[in-house]
Amino acid sequence: RVHGERMRSSVVVGGILVACVAACSRKWILNRIRSALETTSRGTVRAHTFRLNPGQELKSQMCEFVKTKGIQAGFVLTCVGSLSKATLRLANASKDNKNEIINLNERFEIVSLVGTISANGCHLHIALADLNGNTIGGHVMGGCTVFTTAEVVIGECIGITYKREMDSVTGFPELVVC
Repeated sequence: RVHGERMRSSVVVGGILVACVAACSRKWILNRIRSALETTSRGTVRAHTFRLNPGQELKSQMCEFVKTKGIQAGFVLTCVGSLSKATLRLANASKDNKNEIINLNERFEIVSLVGTISANGCHLHIALADLNGNTIGGHVMGGCTVFTTAEVVIGECIGITYKREMDSVTGFPELVVC
């Protein structure tokens, strides 16, 4: 509760507005997401849920999960949890200066994690809140150590493949949808 009111959030998924009250059960939320994501323009969407434990590295474990499950076109539906360390690339990185990286060594709540992920590579951005509620975010570089838990839900677009190819304009491996 914030000032006596229920916190509400909404998200547009597959062109459908899904509203969630923070106090809702996980089962209800997952059922709403599942019904909103029944099909894509090219096929079905499946949800995969897993939990990471203290000390595990967020990005590498997510990539390993996707490879193990053979997910060819995934996206982060949600992630809640906390980190004790994080390594992020900030938004000022460019083709010529890719190393604008910060290392954070304190406890953070994961307030948002978004991105595309497949057996062929991943692109993740995260927003973190510190003990005062201040947020910082950026491109996940690895080195993000789980503090208490990370509960991850990944959507999988069946019938689509995500690949990454080097883009000569940006200087980064960019998404190619097949």
